[in-house]
Amino acid sequence: MAAQPEQQSNPQDGTGVIKLDPWLAPFSEALKRRYSKAQHWIKVINDNEGGFEKFSKGTDIYGFNVDSKNNIIYREWAPNAEQAYLIGDFNGWNMTSHPMKKNEYGVFEIILPAKNNQKAIPHNSKVKISLVLNGGHRIDRLPAWIKYVTQDLSVSPVYDARFWNPEPAAKYSFKHPRPKKPQSIRVYEAHVGISSPEQRVTTYDEFTDNLLPRIKDLGYNAIQLMAIMEHAYYASFGYQVNSFFAASSRYGTPEGLKRLVDTAHQMGIVVLLDVVHSHASKNVLDGLNEFDGTDHQYFHSGGKGNHDLWDSRLFNYGHHEVMRFLLSNLRFWMDEYHFDGFRFDGVTSMLYLHHGIGTGFSGGYHEYFGPDVDEEAVVYLMVANEMLHSLYPECVTVAEDVSGMPALCLPLSLGGVGFDYRLAMAIPDMWIKILKEKTDEQWDLANICFTLTNRRHGEKTIAYCESHDQALVGDKTLMMHLCDAQLYDNMTTLKPLTPVIDRGMALHKMIRLLTHALGGEGYLNFEGNEFGHPEWLDFPRAGNNNSFWYARRQLNLTEDNLLRYKFLNTFDKLMNHCEERYGWLHAPQAYISLKHEGDKVIVFERAGLVFIFNFHTSQSFSDYRIGVEVPGEYKIVLNSDAEEAGGHNRLDESTRFFTTPMEWNGRQNWTHVYIPCRTAITIRRRSGPYGYTQAKALVFSQNGEPSDVLKLHTHSISPSLSSKAVLLRALAAPINPADINTVQGTYGSQPSFTSLIGTSTPSAIPGNEGVFEVLATGDPSSPVHKGDWVIPAVAQFGTWRTHAVADVDQMIKINKQGLKATQAATISINPGTAYRILRTYGPNAGISKGLGMRPLEVGSGEWFIQNGANSGVGRAAIQFGKLWGLRSINVIRERSSPEATEELKKELTGLGADIVVTEAQFLSREWKDQLAEITNKGREQIGLGLNCVGGKSATALARSLGEGATMVSYGGMARQPVALPVGLLIFKDIRFVGFWLSRWNQQDPTGRRHMTDYIVDSIREGKFQDVPLDEVAWNWETEASTLTEEVQKGLQGFRKGKGIFVFGDT
Repeated sequence: MAAQPEQQSNPQDGTGVIKLDPWLAPFSEALKRRYSKAQHWIKVINDNEGGFEKFSKGTDIYGFNVDSKNNIIYREWAPNAEQAYLIGDFNGWNMTSHPMKKNEYGVFEIILPAKNNQKAIPHNSKVKISLVLNGGHRIDRLPAWIKYVTQDLSVSPVYDARFWNPEPAAKYSFKHPRPKKPQSIRVYEAHVGISSPEQRVTTYDEFTDNLLPRIKDLGYNAIQLMAIMEHAYYASFGYQVNSFFAASSRYGTPEGLKRLVDTAHQMGIVVLLDVVHSHASKNVLDGLNEFDGTDHQYFHSGGKGNHDLWDSRLFNYGHHEVMRFLLSNLRFWMDEYHFDGFRFDGVTSMLYLHHGIGTGFSGGYHEYFGPDVDEEAVVYLMVANEMLHSLYPECVTVAEDVSGMPALCLPLSLGGVGFDYRLAMAIPDMWIKILKEKTDEQWDLANICFTLTNRRHGEKTIAYCESHDQALVGDKTLMMHLCDAQLYDNMTTLKPLTPVIDRGMALHKMIRLLTHALGGEGYLNFEGNEFGHPEWLDFPRAGNNNSFWYARRQLNLTEDNLLRYKFLNTFDKLMNHCEERYGWLHAPQAYISLKHEGDKVIVFERAGLVFIFNFHTSQSFSDYRIGVEVPGEYKIVLNSDAEEAGGHNRLDESTRFFTTPMEWNGRQNWTHVYIPCRTAITIRRRSGPYGYTQAKALVFSQNGEPSDVLKLHTHSISPSLSSKAVLLRALAAPINPADINTVQGTYGSQPSFTSLIGTSTPSAIPGNEGVFEVLATGDPSSPVHKGDWVIPAVAQFGTWRTHAVADVDQMIKINKQGLKATQAATISINPGTAYRILRTYGPNAGISKGLGMRPLEVGSGEWFIQNGANSGVGRAAIQFGKLWGLRSINVIRERSSPEATEELKKELTGLGADIVVTEAQFLSREWKDQLAEITNKGREQIGLGLNCVGGKSATALARSLGEGATMVSYGGMARQPVALPVGLLIFKDIRFVGFWLSRWNQQDPTGRRHMTDYIVDSIREGKFQDVPLDEVAWNWETEASTLTEEVQKGLQGFRKGKGIFVFGDT
């Protein structure tokens, strides 16, 4: 993996990158200059504009804003104009009735008071700004910060600006938190408008309903949405933007796009916006060009402000208001639509004054630091990345750069530009060149491997075989190069497989897997190319009689069982899911042990997997000797020749490959494999020598801070199992606060310390919760079988380990259908605690001794109150309460900013919370009055309190309860005693009880089974949402320090979600 170096000892002058690449030393002054300019911008923003937080929220100042009284405030920066008027449907397009006032900075403003509490401008009505220039000349423009524009081609190609402000009930409310930034990013590049086989523009809603499930099923965890920023010319593929804050109305309304993003988040998919800040449309009537009558308001004046190749305008990145506009644009898409990051288009054009036109980059460092570099643009990108990553730590930024500029994907603190990834643009060029110019026998494997691995150390790359660029008219996709006209006639299974189609399908799979596994730290695929989409892309234009025939993706081809496209689609799915399990994209760089030009064989190892490619046109090799580093027994995990992937099924996937301890091709061991021609296989170590399972576990032999006492212990598990034993492989295990307290020694119970797994001193394995896959059983008649999922039925099981042997009676089998491992791993403790408390102490609830739990009476409508409402238990209680007809008051701690607090409130409300208040509000003197208002002046009393905090919060919680209520304490995060006024006991007769889930589970195993089934069914039916998770990948190569640091994070304030170990190739 392209891991970034530690930054503590790096100089703070922009030259930290030199430690990573000493060849940059001669350019230290240029690095210092760029860094100094970026820091100057940041200082100006901090000193004069309230920091990134305020400066990047230009939408709160400019454009249209509506206050709490429905007054409309409109502001526009137009320094060259003498006068300005707001015109539109609302005033019958009266050119003078609504003048605006100009301030000293060239900003015009108008306030439109509400009438009878109604906004003066109706929702979705047309508006413009009319500017009067020096000399009286009048020009009309669309507001620069407008958020919705529409086009009626039957009237004019010019866009209309619309005031978009639907009533609250019509606004889309986000329900799902952003997923965590993927460790292995697999990007599905898509264009909403072409996402249908029909000859028309597809909508946001159709993409959400039809494409998102497909993308999820294929195993992609990120979507890059193209052509979202509004563009007047559809055939520009979205790269001639005219309204930067408007989501394209071709596909629907802003609310439709919000639903798309939110649904993707529900599926665990991050959504990246293809953002265009490299240039802007030249349109005057409906763009930024000549907005205030000059050519230099947002852009450079004269020739410097024009892009000769793209016929577009170039931003003046050094201007204060342009910086505000662009940074606010990024912030707007993050906040308004909840995008998770950006793919910055045309970065090469931005970085250089020649914009890359007619320039071939040799790789000489002088090209990246000489006079051709546009330092204002470089500095803008540095500031933009710093702003995004400081405000949104999980934000993903990707640079489309062909030049290979050093430090582009290193943080500003090292002197880098700050992107997370760059696109490996040389790779698709290589594949196209090979397919155009070489016969199969002429393929140069060494050059292929060099190109795939030729990337800068420490800077992450997204590899791809082809993107939208290769699909455009005038070029060909890989499958068109491979099969050409035969795609039209010979992809049917009703005809015999032709040599051309056979070769094309085989190489299509091999090229994609080789690129995926060797080419970078991320992978990208353009919509439809996963299955070899025939034909090219060509948008409606005059040259093709405005036809939509080629402006569509025929995704239905994979659904026709009589067509072979389904096989390529299946292989793409298998490939992505294999990467998801073993994590090669975030593993260290591959070790290539063989590039045999005669045999046409490539062998390399990455993430504990061995990849073997045979590109020979006709020669299959039996007993082909390959080198492997780690000894053991290996098995096939991915096979391009599999029948389900359209192959010839020449490999027996049950075959096991055993290593011999003798050096071969630079590796410590060798094994023999059968590798057919034009086939790629991936094998992984199934077990250690003699069938023993190699396992790892986090252990502690004494109590203390996790970072000090946790050790990673490696041990072997015998293949011999007793009749009641099961061999388990861990899939996921959360990091719960109780687990950390157990390590510290502050939890109420402690595990047994033993040496059963071969530790030198008696030790214990932390972790009470998790899900395991059954690998083997000691008895064929066991109630669980290989492949089943199970969760621990006993306390202190020890889930922080890769493998375990357990008594079958210690496990509970769950129905894994429709569940993710992370969902199954988190059902026991947090949802279980909420379920148990509400069922046991909630209205009309109770336990009949020996009969399990009686269901809660639905719809009672009674109130409960809880602190720690953002915890896993709190979130579960909110959802169960909503399902069972209870109402909830929820107390949360303030977040890092007011905006973050409001976002959390919205999130909990979306889960079903009735009232959400901050701890400051809850502990204030005004709370008593607020509570009376909430509970109808006390007539609707609160019958149950859930306390996990203690201290003042618990006391206030108790004071809020009604007569005869119960307060249940299940935690004490504040580590402060609970002070209870005697009056609550005497006059309110409140009952105070503690709750320990482990004891309840032991007392009522029948109830636990019922509870587990109910929670699993609720998740599967979409009635219960996961707690936000912060996934921690645990693979065989994962170091102990990485794991212990993640455990320690649980003690360090706010986290993006519950920490959870997700086990890959272990």
